[in-house]
Amino acid sequence: MGVKNFRERSPVIVGIISIIGITLATTGSFFIDRIPAINRAYEISAAFKDGAGLNVENQVRVAGIKVGIVKEVLLDGDQVVVTMEIDNGTEIPEDADAEIKLATLLGTKFVDIEAKGGGPYLEEGARIPIDRTSVPYEIYQASNQGTSLLEDLDGPALNAMLVELTKVTKVAKEEVGEALAGLNDLGEGLNTKDEELRSLLAGAENLTGLLADEGPEIVQLIDASNEVLGTVARKREEVKSLLAVTNQMAADLTDLIRDNRGNLDSILTDLHRALVVLDKNVKHIDMALEYAGPSSRYFGSIWQQGRWGDIYPCAILLAGSCGG
Repeated sequence: MGVKNFRERSPVIVGIISIIGITLATTGSFFIDRIPAINRAYEISAAFKDGAGLNVENQVRVAGIKVGIVKEVLLDGDQVVVTMEIDNGTEIPEDADAEIKLATLLGTKFVDIEAKGGGPYLEEGARIPIDRTSVPYEIYQASNQGTSLLEDLDGPALNAMLVELTKVTKVAKEEVGEALAGLNDLGEGLNTKDEELRSLLAGAENLTGLLADEGPEIVQLIDASNEVLGTVARKREEVKSLLAVTNQMAADLTDLIRDNRGNLDSILTDLHRALVVLDKNVKHIDMALEYAGPSSRYFGSIWQQGRWGDIYPCAILLAGSCGG
Protein backbone atom coordinates (compact mmCIF):
# COMPACT_ATOMS: atom_id res chain seq x y z
CA MET A 1 0.00 0.00 0.00
CA GLY A 2 1.58 3.33 -1.03
CA VAL A 3 1.86 6.46 1.06
CA LYS A 4 -0.90 8.97 0.45
CA ASN A 5 -0.09 12.36 -1.05
CA PHE A 6 -0.30 15.37 1.33
CA ARG A 7 -3.21 16.75 -0.68
CA GLU A 8 -5.08 13.46 -0.30
CA ARG A 9 -4.93 13.52 3.51
CA SER A 10 -7.88 14.77 5.59
CA PRO A 11 -7.79 18.58 5.97
CA VAL A 12 -9.18 18.28 9.49
CA ILE A 13 -6.30 16.14 10.69
CA VAL A 14 -3.74 18.37 9.01
CA GLY A 15 -5.29 21.46 10.62
CA ILE A 16 -5.31 19.90 14.08
CA ILE A 17 -1.67 18.84 13.80
CA SER A 18 -0.68 22.30 12.54
CA ILE A 19 -2.47 24.04 15.43
CA ILE A 20 -0.79 21.75 17.98
CA GLY A 21 2.64 22.40 16.43
CA ILE A 22 2.16 26.17 16.41
CA THR A 23 0.98 26.10 20.04
CA LEU A 24 3.99 24.07 21.15
CA ALA A 25 6.39 26.37 19.27
CA THR A 26 4.83 29.51 20.78
CA THR A 27 4.91 28.09 24.29
CA GLY A 28 8.48 26.93 23.88
CA SER A 29 9.57 30.41 22.78
CA PHE A 30 8.45 31.80 26.15
CA PHE A 31 10.37 29.21 28.12
CA ILE A 32 13.39 28.77 25.86
CA ASP A 33 15.60 30.84 28.17
CA ARG A 34 14.91 28.34 30.96
CA ILE A 35 16.61 25.54 29.10
CA PRO A 36 20.24 25.35 30.44
CA ALA A 37 21.65 24.23 27.11
CA ILE A 38 20.09 27.24 25.34
CA ASN A 39 20.10 29.99 28.00
CA ARG A 40 23.08 32.36 27.54
CA ALA A 41 22.74 34.31 30.83
CA TYR A 42 22.60 33.83 34.60
CA GLU A 43 20.85 35.86 37.30
CA ILE A 44 22.27 37.70 40.29
CA SER A 45 20.72 40.39 42.49
CA ALA A 46 21.74 43.43 44.53
CA ALA A 47 20.08 45.19 47.48
CA PHE A 48 19.77 49.02 47.37
CA LYS A 49 18.40 51.63 49.78
CA ASP A 50 15.93 52.73 47.09
CA GLY A 51 15.25 52.13 43.41
CA ALA A 52 16.45 55.62 42.33
CA GLY A 53 14.25 55.46 39.22
CA LEU A 54 15.75 52.20 37.93
CA ASN A 55 13.50 50.30 35.52
CA VAL A 56 13.34 46.86 33.96
CA GLU A 57 15.45 46.50 30.80
CA ASN A 58 17.95 49.15 32.00
CA GLN A 59 21.52 48.17 31.29
CA VAL A 60 24.01 46.51 33.60
CA ARG A 61 27.60 47.57 32.92
CA VAL A 62 31.05 46.46 34.02
CA ALA A 63 33.90 48.89 33.26
CA GLY A 64 31.50 50.82 31.00
CA ILE A 65 30.61 47.75 28.88
CA LYS A 66 27.09 46.33 28.80
CA VAL A 67 27.07 42.82 30.28
CA GLY A 68 23.38 42.37 31.00
CA ILE A 69 20.01 43.96 31.80
CA VAL A 70 17.80 44.64 34.81
CA LYS A 71 15.19 41.92 34.91
CA GLU A 72 13.21 42.85 38.00
CA VAL A 73 12.95 45.63 40.63
CA LEU A 74 11.06 44.62 43.79
CA LEU A 75 10.55 46.21 47.22
CA ASP A 76 11.74 43.92 50.00
CA GLY A 77 11.01 45.48 53.39
CA ASP A 78 13.09 48.67 53.78
CA GLN A 79 15.25 47.93 50.74
CA VAL A 80 14.91 47.39 47.02
CA VAL A 81 16.15 44.16 45.42
CA VAL A 82 17.26 44.47 41.81
CA THR A 83 17.50 41.21 39.86
CA MET A 84 19.99 41.34 36.97
CA GLU A 85 20.52 39.03 34.06
CA ILE A 86 24.26 38.74 33.31
CA ASP A 87 25.65 37.35 30.07
CA ASN A 88 27.44 34.04 30.28
CA GLY A 89 31.21 34.46 30.15
CA THR A 90 31.11 37.58 32.38
CA GLU A 91 32.59 36.69 35.76
CA ILE A 92 31.87 39.05 38.65
CA PRO A 93 33.90 38.69 41.88
CA GLU A 94 32.06 38.13 45.15
CA ASP A 95 33.47 41.37 46.63
CA ALA A 96 32.16 43.53 43.75
CA ASP A 97 30.31 46.81 44.40
CA ALA A 98 27.12 47.93 42.62
CA GLU A 99 25.93 51.51 42.05
CA ILE A 100 22.91 52.97 40.28
CA LYS A 101 24.12 55.76 37.97
CA LEU A 102 22.62 58.24 35.53
CA ALA A 103 23.00 57.12 31.90
CA THR A 104 21.39 60.09 30.07
CA LEU A 105 20.25 63.62 30.87
CA LEU A 106 16.64 62.43 30.45
CA GLY A 107 16.97 60.33 33.60
CA THR A 108 17.73 56.88 32.24
CA LYS A 109 19.64 54.86 34.82
CA PHE A 110 21.92 51.84 34.72
CA VAL A 111 23.61 49.55 37.23
CA ASP A 112 27.38 49.93 37.32
CA ILE A 113 29.22 46.95 38.82
CA GLU A 114 32.79 47.56 39.96
CA ALA A 115 34.74 44.32 39.88
CA LYS A 116 37.58 44.75 42.36
CA GLY A 117 39.68 41.61 42.17
CA GLY A 118 39.73 37.97 41.14
CA GLY A 119 37.65 35.00 42.25
CA PRO A 120 35.74 33.46 43.72
CA TYR A 121 32.93 34.69 41.48
CA LEU A 122 29.19 35.21 41.93
CA GLU A 123 27.07 32.26 40.90
CA GLU A 124 23.42 31.90 39.87
CA GLY A 125 21.14 33.50 42.49
CA ALA A 126 23.94 35.27 44.43
CA ARG A 127 23.23 38.72 45.94
CA ILE A 128 25.40 41.80 46.48
CA PRO A 129 24.61 43.09 50.01
CA ILE A 130 23.33 46.59 50.68
CA ASP A 131 26.57 47.67 52.39
CA ARG A 132 28.33 47.36 49.01
CA THR A 133 25.73 49.24 46.96
CA SER A 134 24.96 52.94 46.53
CA VAL A 135 22.43 55.16 44.77
CA PRO A 136 22.90 58.59 43.13
CA TYR A 137 22.09 61.81 44.93
CA GLU A 138 18.84 62.97 43.35
CA ILE A 139 17.63 66.53 42.85
CA TYR A 140 14.50 65.82 44.84
CA GLN A 141 16.66 64.98 47.85
CA ALA A 142 18.33 68.38 47.63
CA SER A 143 14.94 70.06 47.24
CA ASN A 144 13.57 68.21 50.26
CA GLN A 145 16.55 69.25 52.38
CA GLY A 146 16.27 72.81 51.09
CA THR A 147 12.57 72.89 51.90
CA SER A 148 13.18 71.77 55.48
CA LEU A 149 15.89 74.39 55.83
CA LEU A 150 13.64 77.17 54.52
CA GLU A 151 10.86 76.08 56.86
CA ASP A 152 13.17 76.76 59.81
CA LEU A 153 13.84 80.36 58.68
CA ASP A 154 12.06 83.31 60.28
CA GLY A 155 10.08 84.78 57.37
CA PRO A 156 9.24 88.21 58.87
CA ALA A 157 12.80 88.74 60.08
CA LEU A 158 14.17 87.81 56.65
CA ASN A 159 11.71 90.21 54.99
CA ALA A 160 12.70 93.02 57.36
CA MET A 161 16.37 92.40 56.63
CA LEU A 162 15.75 92.60 52.88
CA VAL A 163 13.84 95.87 53.33
CA GLU A 164 16.67 97.43 55.32
CA LEU A 165 19.19 96.17 52.79
CA THR A 166 17.18 97.84 50.03
CA LYS A 167 17.17 101.16 51.93
CA VAL A 168 20.93 101.02 52.50
CA THR A 169 21.57 100.20 48.85
CA LYS A 170 19.31 103.05 47.74
CA VAL A 171 21.10 105.61 49.95
CA ALA A 172 24.54 104.41 48.89
CA LYS A 173 23.64 104.09 45.19
CA GLU A 174 26.08 106.81 44.09
CA GLU A 175 28.86 105.43 46.23
CA VAL A 176 28.25 101.94 44.83
CA GLY A 177 28.33 103.37 41.30
CA GLU A 178 31.61 105.13 41.99
CA ALA A 179 33.03 101.98 43.51
CA LEU A 180 32.01 99.94 40.46
CA ALA A 181 33.50 102.59 38.17
CA GLY A 182 36.71 102.46 40.18
CA LEU A 183 36.77 98.68 39.86
CA ASN A 184 36.26 99.05 36.10
CA ASP A 185 39.17 101.51 35.89
CA LEU A 186 41.27 99.15 37.98
CA GLY A 187 40.48 96.31 35.58
CA GLU A 188 41.43 98.45 32.57
CA GLY A 189 44.66 99.46 34.29
CA LEU A 190 45.49 95.85 34.99
CA ASN A 191 44.78 94.98 31.37
CA THR A 192 47.19 97.66 30.15
CA LYS A 193 49.85 96.41 32.55
CA ASP A 194 49.39 92.78 31.57
CA GLU A 195 52.97 92.28 30.34
CA GLU A 196 54.45 93.99 33.40
CA LEU A 197 52.32 91.87 35.71
CA ARG A 198 53.38 88.70 33.89
CA SER A 199 57.02 89.75 34.20
CA LEU A 200 56.52 90.53 37.89
CA LEU A 201 54.89 87.17 38.52
CA ALA A 202 57.67 85.42 36.61
CA GLY A 203 60.26 87.26 38.71
CA ALA A 204 58.37 86.34 41.88
CA GLU A 205 58.36 82.72 40.76
CA ASN A 206 62.10 82.82 40.14
CA LEU A 207 62.65 84.44 43.54
CA THR A 208 60.51 81.79 45.19
CA GLY A 209 62.50 79.08 43.45
CA LEU A 210 65.79 80.67 44.52
CA LEU A 211 64.61 80.94 48.11
CA ALA A 212 63.49 77.32 47.98
CA ASP A 213 66.88 76.22 46.64
CA GLU A 214 68.81 78.29 49.16
CA GLY A 215 66.51 77.40 52.06
CA PRO A 216 69.12 75.63 54.23
CA GLU A 217 71.67 78.44 53.82
CA ILE A 218 69.03 81.07 54.69
CA VAL A 219 68.04 79.10 57.77
CA GLN A 220 71.70 78.87 58.83
CA LEU A 221 72.12 82.62 58.26
CA ILE A 222 69.06 83.38 60.37
CA ASP A 223 70.32 81.05 63.11
CA ALA A 224 73.74 82.75 63.03
CA SER A 225 72.05 86.18 63.17
CA ASN A 226 70.05 85.02 66.18
CA GLU A 227 73.25 83.91 67.90
CA VAL A 228 74.94 87.27 67.15
CA LEU A 229 71.94 89.22 68.40
CA GLY A 230 71.75 86.99 71.46
CA THR A 231 75.45 87.60 72.20
CA VAL A 232 74.98 91.37 71.77
CA ALA A 233 71.98 91.24 74.09
CA ARG A 234 73.99 89.34 76.71
CA LYS A 235 76.92 91.77 76.35
CA ARG A 236 74.68 94.83 76.42
CA GLU A 237 76.12 96.16 79.66
CA GLU A 238 79.71 95.67 78.44
CA VAL A 239 78.92 97.38 75.13
CA LYS A 240 77.17 100.18 76.95
CA SER A 241 80.18 100.64 79.27
CA LEU A 242 82.60 100.55 76.28
CA LEU A 243 80.60 103.21 74.47
CA ALA A 244 80.53 105.36 77.61
CA VAL A 245 84.33 105.04 78.03
CA THR A 246 84.86 105.83 74.34
CA ASN A 247 82.63 108.88 74.64
CA GLN A 248 84.52 110.04 77.72
CA MET A 249 87.90 109.45 76.00
CA ALA A 250 86.74 111.48 73.01
CA ALA A 251 85.66 114.30 75.33
CA ASP A 252 88.99 114.25 77.19
CA LEU A 253 90.91 114.21 73.92
CA THR A 254 88.87 117.16 72.69
CA ASP A 255 89.64 119.10 75.90
CA LEU A 256 93.35 118.19 75.64
CA ILE A 257 93.52 119.40 72.05
CA ARG A 258 91.62 122.58 72.94
CA ASP A 259 93.93 123.34 75.92
CA ASN A 260 97.17 122.66 73.97
CA ARG A 261 96.09 124.03 70.62
CA GLY A 262 98.84 126.68 70.64
CA ASN A 263 101.60 124.16 71.40
CA LEU A 264 100.21 121.72 68.82
CA ASP A 265 100.22 124.48 66.20
CA SER A 266 103.89 125.27 66.99
CA ILE A 267 104.83 121.56 66.92
CA LEU A 268 103.03 121.00 63.64
CA THR A 269 104.66 124.08 62.13
CA ASP A 270 108.14 122.85 63.14
CA LEU A 271 107.29 119.37 61.85
CA HIS A 272 106.23 120.86 58.56
CA ARG A 273 109.50 122.78 58.25
CA ALA A 274 111.51 119.63 59.08
CA LEU A 275 109.60 117.69 56.43
CA VAL A 276 110.33 120.42 53.89
CA VAL A 277 114.05 120.21 54.68
CA LEU A 278 113.96 116.41 54.45
CA ASP A 279 112.14 116.62 51.15
CA LYS A 280 114.81 118.87 49.72
CA ASN A 281 117.61 116.51 50.84
CA VAL A 282 116.02 113.21 49.90
CA LYS A 283 118.80 112.47 47.36
CA HIS A 284 121.56 113.09 49.90
CA ILE A 285 119.79 110.94 52.48
CA ASP A 286 119.50 108.15 49.94
CA MET A 287 123.24 108.41 49.16
CA ALA A 288 124.17 108.39 52.86
CA LEU A 289 122.01 105.28 53.43
CA GLU A 290 123.64 103.64 50.40
CA TYR A 291 127.17 104.24 51.79
CA ALA A 292 126.17 103.31 55.33
CA GLY A 293 125.98 99.62 54.49
CA PRO A 294 129.51 99.07 53.08
CA SER A 295 131.09 101.44 55.63
CA SER A 296 129.50 99.49 58.49
CA ARG A 297 130.77 96.22 57.02
CA TYR A 298 134.38 97.51 56.64
CA PHE A 299 134.36 99.01 60.12
CA GLY A 300 133.09 95.75 61.61
CA SER A 301 135.99 93.80 60.06
CA ILE A 302 138.34 95.54 62.55
CA TRP A 303 136.85 93.45 65.34
CA GLN A 304 137.54 90.27 63.40
CA GLN A 305 141.20 90.99 62.38
CA GLY A 306 142.61 92.31 65.65
CA ARG A 307 144.72 95.41 65.29
CA TRP A 308 144.52 95.33 61.50
CA GLY A 309 141.70 96.77 59.49
CA ASP A 310 140.71 97.07 55.84
CA ILE A 311 140.79 100.73 54.88
CA TYR A 312 139.37 101.77 51.54
CA PRO A 313 139.29 105.40 50.54
CA CYS A 314 136.35 104.87 48.20
CA ALA A 315 134.03 107.22 50.01
CA ILE A 316 136.72 109.95 49.99
CA LEU A 317 137.98 109.77 46.43
CA LEU A 318 135.09 108.98 44.15
CA ALA A 319 131.39 108.61 44.77
CA GLY A 320 130.22 105.23 43.62
CA SER A 321 133.66 103.56 43.79
CA CYS A 322 132.69 101.42 46.86
CA GLY A 323 131.64 98.00 45.71
CA GLY A 324 128.97 95.89 47.34
